Amino acid sequence: MKIMFLITAGILFCCLTFSNLNVIPRANDYSSSDTGLITDRFYHFSGAGSSEASENLTDWEISKIYTDNIISAESYPRFFDIYFAGFKKAKATDDGRVDLSRNDSTGQGRSRQIYARTFICTGTDKAVKLAFGYFGAIRIFLNQESVYSGNSSTGTVMHKDTLYPDLKRGINELFLVSAETSGSWGFAFKSVPGSGSISEAKKSPVKLWETKIDGLQPESVVYDPVNDMIYCSQYDSQYGRHGKATGFISRLNPDGEISDLRWIDSLYAPAGICLYNRKLYILERKTLTVASADNGEIINRYPFPEGMFFPNDIVSDNAGSLYVTNSAGNTGSADIFLFKDNHFEEWLGSDDLSGVNGILYTGNELVIGNSGRGLLQAVDIKTKNIRTIVSVGASVVDGIEMTGEGRYLVSTALTGNLYLVTEPGEIQRVINAGSGFNIANFAYLEDRKLLLIPTFINGTLQAYFYEPQI
Repeated sequence: MKIMFLITAGILFCCLTFSNLNVIPRANDYSSSDTGLITDRFYHFSGAGSSEASENLTDWEISKIYTDNIISAESYPRFFDIYFAGFKKAKATDDGRVDLSRNDSTGQGRSRQIYARTFICTGTDKAVKLAFGYFGAIRIFLNQESVYSGNSSTGTVMHKDTLYPDLKRGINELFLVSAETSGSWGFAFKSVPGSGSISEAKKSPVKLWETKIDGLQPESVVYDPVNDMIYCSQYDSQYGRHGKATGFISRLNPDGEISDLRWIDSLYAPAGICLYNRKLYILERKTLTVASADNGEIINRYPFPEGMFFPNDIVSDNAGSLYVTNSAGNTGSADIFLFKDNHFEEWLGSDDLSGVNGILYTGNELVIGNSGRGLLQAVDIKTKNIRTIVSVGASVVDGIEMTGEGRYLVSTALTGNLYLVTEPGEIQRVINAGSGFNIANFAYLEDRKLLLIPTFINGTLQAYFYEPQI
């Protein structure tokens, strides 16, 4: 079974292809590293230097237990894999140990696997030492990139392993796929120097209302100040199987009451939307669709060019030129397309970009979500030079909105987080909804201090009063 799935705003991108998990991580899927010394029963760390302060990584999230080798150890998981993994907080012991053999008895006596993740924060780009030990088989990903694999098949050999990864300023995700291969099963990690913590916002948003939108997945939202209405695209995550145009645009008033559920109907999995000059521009799967913002009537449809594998988000500049992100990963095609004078052209393609999702026009730059790298970046419109603002961890970097000069609100759909980012690279977490909750392509109305969040899989549109404070 294949399900086409959208997330505007990662690795994956707005829409991903999901099929039954059928890649099996057996013990021999991991490179062997049984070269450590036998010490006490559990862990021994190699050389955390005495001249540098170190810190055990103790704040983890652990997925549900999978049995019978149904998850893959070869690549970073896809959107559905993570969304349905059922992550829960798991506190390690003071010395950093996470004992999985005692954590959950599910599936004992059968082959068992889990996902685990934690986040390492830093105020600058820098290299760190990660010292770690483990029992079982393990593969380690840092910001979606595989950096290590190993297998302790006997359950008695103690590892003394060390990595020296380059961390990005901001939030870096350490993600594990681990399989049980003996009676002992677990891991422990230590960072040298120690990891910082994610700063929480000084003031939290106040929830005003939540509206359930029956049918599909609320993906992108814009506000029309002329009509004082909210427009929300409804994506169909199974459009490939349905084979027909089941998506639509809903219209709501600012109090969250649905004025017209299917205001613009029969759309083919609409994702990003934007308003310009009383026209609503809608990204369907095969066309850029233009509708009247006053009556919802379709004005025109423009077919996407070859190479536009997954149109995800869209933004207009001051003259009405449109920039469209192509969340197709490293396919060799452009990452951003330009639509001008009723014509598409490839605007930017770079090996440094992957799964570009969210996009914001600021005047001189386009601020983009590089979901394949977990980065918030900016592209100079004249030179097309790319600079990194901050790392937000491996996730779908979905919605991006400006709130004051050099300040951005940024959502990461896979972790259910909304961040406030400043140009110096400072980052605060505004909402921490956690796994199983999406913050898709949201809108922020600065004059009203109104935050509108489509929750995608959760099927609702939420509104918050939020006044950013640095």
